Amino acid sequence: MNFQIRSNILKFFLLFTFCCLSISQDNFNLSECNITKGCILQPTNCNPNTNCVYFFSYYQQNNRLIIEIGGSISTLNNAFIAVGFSNDPSMGDDAVTECSSFNGAPFSGRLSYNPGKSNRVVDVSMDANNEVMLRTNKVSLINGILYCNLNQSLIPPSSYSNSNEVLKRDVNQYYILIASGTTNGNNLRIHSLDTNSQLFPYISPQSVDINRYKRDINGQILSDPLTNINNNSLNNQQIILNDNAAAAQKYKKTLKKIHGILMIIGWSIFLTTGILAARYFKGNWPNTKLCGLLIWFHLHRTLNIIGIGVTIAAFAIIFVAESWTWTGPSIYKTDERNRSWGSVHSILGLLACCVAWAQPIGAVFRCSPDSSFRIIFRFFHGTFGILAWLGALSATMIAVVHFKSLFTNQTAALALYITYIAVTGIVIIINEFLTIRLWLITRKAVHSSEIEMVQVKNGKTYVERSDNVKKFYNLRYPVFLFFLVICIGTCVAISAIIGLS
Repeated sequence: MNFQIRSNILKFFLLFTFCCLSISQDNFNLSECNITKGCILQPTNCNPNTNCVYFFSYYQQNNRLIIEIGGSISTLNNAFIAVGFSNDPSMGDDAVTECSSFNGAPFSGRLSYNPGKSNRVVDVSMDANNEVMLRTNKVSLINGILYCNLNQSLIPPSSYSNSNEVLKRDVNQYYILIASGTTNGNNLRIHSLDTNSQLFPYISPQSVDINRYKRDINGQILSDPLTNINNNSLNNQQIILNDNAAAAQKYKKTLKKIHGILMIIGWSIFLTTGILAARYFKGNWPNTKLCGLLIWFHLHRTLNIIGIGVTIAAFAIIFVAESWTWTGPSIYKTDERNRSWGSVHSILGLLACCVAWAQPIGAVFRCSPDSSFRIIFRFFHGTFGILAWLGALSATMIAVVHFKSLFTNQTAALALYITYIAVTGIVIIINEFLTIRLWLITRKAVHSSEIEMVQVKNGKTYVERSDNVKKFYNLRYPVFLFFLVICIGTCVAISAIIGLS
């Protein structure tokens, strides 16, 4: 009896010891990093099993990519950690491999795609060899650290051969983007947009060769020994690269913020005011000239030239931020990416700016005021000016609504811009009403002297108007002043929201 008790105690002890050892065994083998597998750790030198915000490892085996991905999450389900494989350090046209949970289900691997700033599922289950496209080898969630081991084919079906929606064997270099967040239904929610948050997405400072670390079908290492540099040396190099990446990303975002601020100021203040001055102030200050030209013309020309100069600077800055790469629609991009909000914003902004820049050139070659063709110039000059302004208005609204990371408070920025649009619309309606009233007075007048008289005094033309006509012209001043106050106030506030982000 005593022997049986001792035997049971021994069995229990051995079972308990085995369970403890199994539980304490780490999922992520850090000692293999940069020797037999590539590793990315965020922050640098963190431990993937205890305190990494993000971690990612990779090696290739038999035309498949073995991936370890994970990091810190705050929920037991309905969350995700995803790695994007991109041709550039920006989100858009990226193949995505995610470890995600939806509707309370366990975490598992899933393939998706970022056409632009959005995400959708890639519905492909089998590869070109009729093998499972993505396998989930192992998933664990211990003390808030999610670990996923995934096995992904690099030979997609032929229908994906010309698409960036999935990884391919013949493409080696990718920028690695890692993000996390929560899920809603069967979709990923947007990741953190706060650059000061530790959950802000990670972007590799340079492209990564996913074919660098290879193993044969039996797991034997095939990598060139010369590439297996000392692990400590690589870790030190990674620290430098991560610091450089952080600085590069900060610099890029700063340029984007400057671009946004300049476009807001250029279009919403200078160009808009210049357009309104030409449309509604031609009849004001009829007897005041500066350098032989009426005041309204000086306002229109000066404000437009300043606005055009500001938009040219903003245009150059965004190209510098994007490394002189066009981010708008292209025949080399998918239809889905061409229809993304980023592409629409780019093409609308480009067209609006080009038309605005062409306006002064067209004005230089305009016909004389007495020419019968002058009305044609006025029609095209005015029409293209309005179309450019509407294009810029649309591009700005897209940025305010969809580029949330550029604003400290996107809701406040949206409310301010809607206020600006509403006030501008009200000012236009009031001024059009005044224009119609002046036209009706002209129509009803029995004699032109009831409206205004043009006299010549000392060789100069002098316009004298009736009190009734003066009243309507003078009403434009408080309306315009109201517009300027709201216009400048909202634009400065939006610029501050951008600048402080």
